[in-house]
Amino acid sequence: MPPRPVIQSSWHDILALTGEIPADGYLQIGTIQLDLPEAAAIEHRARADFVGRMELSTSAGDRLPFGVRRHCLDDDEKDRGWLTAGNEFAEPLELLTQEGRWRTNRFDIGVAYHHLRRLMRAAMPFASDRPLTLRRVVQLFLKQDQGSLDLLEEASDEIELSGELNDSISFSGLCGMTPRRLTVTAATPQDLNFSFPSIRARLDPRRPPVTETVELVVEALEQELEIDLSVALLGGPRPLSHVFAPSIVGAERKSFTIPATQLLEQARKAKFAMEGLTLRVTAAVRTPAELAPVEFSFEGGVIFESEPAKWLACIDFGTSSTALWIGTGTQAVGHPVGLGTWLSRIDRYHPESFVAGASDGAAEGGASRRAFLLPSHIGLSSDFNLRADFDPLSLGDLALAYPGPEAALRRLEALDRNYDISVPFPSTVQMADYIGTIITQPKRKMVLRAAHVAVEGGVVERGQPQPVQLVDLAKVIQDYFHELGSYTAPNALSHDATLLGSPIIRDIERARLDPSVRFGAVVTHPCGIDEARRQIYRAAGQRFLQGFCGTARARADDVILIPEALAAARYGIEEIFQEEPSGDQKARARETFITLDIGAGTYDVTAIETDSPNANRWRVASHFGLTVGGADLDAALGKRIVSVLQRARSSRAIAEAFDVRIDAARLEPRHRQWLDLEFQGAKARLTAHLLEAGASSYAWQDIKDGGPALELVVGRMGGGFSVVSGEGVVLPRGTTETEKPIPGCDAKLVCARIAGRLVVKLCLGPGVFAHGQADDLDVLMEVMGSELPSTAIKNASVHGKPIIVVTGRAALWPPLYQRIEQTVAEHGSFGARMSRRRPFKPDQMKHAVVLGAITLAREAPGRNLEAQVENPIALINFKIDLQTSGVSGAGRIARKVMLLIDDSHATGKATDRSIVIDGPFVIARIMPGLEREEGQARRLALFQQLYAITRVRPFVELTHELAHPLPGRRDGPVEWKVSSYRDVSGLRLTFDCGIPPPIEFGPFGGGRMYVPD
Repeated sequence: MPPRPVIQSSWHDILALTGEIPADGYLQIGTIQLDLPEAAAIEHRARADFVGRMELSTSAGDRLPFGVRRHCLDDDEKDRGWLTAGNEFAEPLELLTQEGRWRTNRFDIGVAYHHLRRLMRAAMPFASDRPLTLRRVVQLFLKQDQGSLDLLEEASDEIELSGELNDSISFSGLCGMTPRRLTVTAATPQDLNFSFPSIRARLDPRRPPVTETVELVVEALEQELEIDLSVALLGGPRPLSHVFAPSIVGAERKSFTIPATQLLEQARKAKFAMEGLTLRVTAAVRTPAELAPVEFSFEGGVIFESEPAKWLACIDFGTSSTALWIGTGTQAVGHPVGLGTWLSRIDRYHPESFVAGASDGAAEGGASRRAFLLPSHIGLSSDFNLRADFDPLSLGDLALAYPGPEAALRRLEALDRNYDISVPFPSTVQMADYIGTIITQPKRKMVLRAAHVAVEGGVVERGQPQPVQLVDLAKVIQDYFHELGSYTAPNALSHDATLLGSPIIRDIERARLDPSVRFGAVVTHPCGIDEARRQIYRAAGQRFLQGFCGTARARADDVILIPEALAAARYGIEEIFQEEPSGDQKARARETFITLDIGAGTYDVTAIETDSPNANRWRVASHFGLTVGGADLDAALGKRIVSVLQRARSSRAIAEAFDVRIDAARLEPRHRQWLDLEFQGAKARLTAHLLEAGASSYAWQDIKDGGPALELVVGRMGGGFSVVSGEGVVLPRGTTETEKPIPGCDAKLVCARIAGRLVVKLCLGPGVFAHGQADDLDVLMEVMGSELPSTAIKNASVHGKPIIVVTGRAALWPPLYQRIEQTVAEHGSFGARMSRRRPFKPDQMKHAVVLGAITLAREAPGRNLEAQVENPIALINFKIDLQTSGVSGAGRIARKVMLLIDDSHATGKATDRSIVIDGPFVIARIMPGLEREEGQARRLALFQQLYAITRVRPFVELTHELAHPLPGRRDGPVEWKVSSYRDVSGLRLTFDCGIPPPIEFGPFGGGRMYVPD
């Protein structure tokens, strides 16, 4: 027999309905905790099923459902929120840690606010001598292997429910709504939900405030109500009021337009104190059967925004590279900063330099061209620091330039940093030697919700006496932006001024150091990130401004966050409207645009309906994203290249002339670094050749048909490190090169004399990267080139004939762009077409995001465009397969997806569905189209393969995995009727199989499927 857990339970008095209501909508009434002795050993199993049965009932005999919330056991496990399960719940407990010791398992017990509200309303009027009481009965069981239940504890008691409905209740943060106060003066006869955003007004002393139209949305959930509504602006000598005509409100949402601009203009004339204005909404509600109305009111704040900043700096912090644009905030006059050109003075071969992308014979010519992008990797080594080693005078004290941890700590104090960062690591050719102290793809790690990043050997951290091996990623990114603003950008601007002599650079330099000039920052970010990630971006933008302007005057509203995918869409749609003018723009019909923004670490899909490029005319119909991109594609392409070299190594004919010094099974860091650098340069040269070829399409033809080769320099004679040596090659007299085909693939090794020096090149044709090898590249190309575009087209086709706009530098890989073109052509029956046959040029790809973000910041500074849509909620049924690593973990494979709520539910209507469950399941937000029955098995198998490669899945779980059958339900397939509704806390789902009580899930807030949970 296993040792019995020690049960500890504690209960509070149910909170009075006064003060702040928690954002999740539940009031916690108690805690159950299971502690098992560390010395205990269970050999027969490492899982136990804990079953709790609990009943809450009022003094009148009414049953009250309750909620269960499991505490996180691991740092990387996210709290799933409350699970409401009637009077019964079941949770699997992972009781055994990796060290073989027991760990604590804790559950919170709570009651939903809306249930308490109903009980209290039913018990009105309250009186001190007539309190409402709840009786609580709790039983705790341990489920044995054979299915029997072992009773561990039983308890019962009574709770007094306190509070009055005429007290003030403060709502904050529910469903993304702004704080407001609700004052109820009598019991409301029915549930009446209000959605009221705070007014955002622009303040300029020279003219009246300007604001967008503000709508008050009202719905009655249970039956129609008569409502008399009025609004009043408070904050002056007398209220300024507006009264609406009496209306009937039902389940269909009804909107009342508040004349906010008119009220604000009247307030200015009446000499109101414009700061701290409040808008009060007052309503009198009655049912058709009642004469006396119920009166209540609530208030919302008026948020004033100062005039737009005179100057804006737009930072596009990408997975692989960063771009910076600085210009005026009111018109499209600016300067793309040559970050890569400046860095080339220190690191000639960095991945974004034209030298790295040029052939040996053209390197010098490429060096004179401007490079705008800066690699995004971050160096943390104190023994090799960019400023200390290459620009010590910039530190102001040569003692700060010494190597080692002591000097690094002094640098941190002098520069106000947390870590001794280099932006970026200063030597590409030495990255392999310091790779343990370099954070690569920091943006992707942040989007994947990594709070800390491990480093090898330890790095210096401010306030820590010893080197640390775990760094705070948010602090690193803030330091990155501060260094970008205080050192990198000013130096790059100075270098640009020397090269170009542009007047706008001089204007930027004067403005950034003038305290009277307001600078703002536009920071791009992936769509769908949570508020914690948005706060990291916002704080990083402030740090950039503090460094760039040399003061601490940056405010939170100086930073504007713009989603990258929407910025790229703005640029792409603008180009289409310019290239395809309709003559009379006012008469142009609304069209559907799908943007595929494929970056190094993210793939965003957005569908937009509009008749104008202006974002204020947009309707964002759909959006979703996956954290896969060019970095994953490059890794898969690299494996193909290594397999070609391995094939060459095993060829006797090649071995007579070439020494291939690479082993696919043991790839050394220096080999990996060499191949990565050469591959990035080879891709840049191939892209440039195809874009400059003058052809109408972007097709990469076979070498035998005259197409270009992807050429990587893999060896140089005469000393130095090489992947392939050609010491055995003899060039015949009068020739400059000789070649050896690699058996079994579209590739060859070439030994050529360039500038008097022998060089070994690996020449690859498109056949090397063709589909059909059942490897990582096949999976990624299928997902990125076929599945995601196909899903987007099918989803958007209901709105019109979609026009596909492809942005992002990862899309420049010719086979990927061709695959997308092929997918679009296959969907011609949906009316889909590409916006252009050839992709944007590399510079345009990055500038598309920057310029699009600047435009959006001007057009819609206070509008959250990405909040217009929510991704569907579905039930995902799993099967158990212990031989397979499933899409969500070992032994668990998604086998069926059943839609519960789609985007049309945003109207607030209740919906009912019938589903059959015959296995363990979760409720999740899913990628739109994942639930489509056509090809679902193939689609789920494809995403299972993607998960094995990238650990990325096409859904975000909203609940824990739930066992089947649930406690008290029958074995075998069970048909459930699923109904849904929304209240002030969010969306709720009720499952009913005919055996009482029903099970309730939620509340679920709004959101989009974007990253792994």
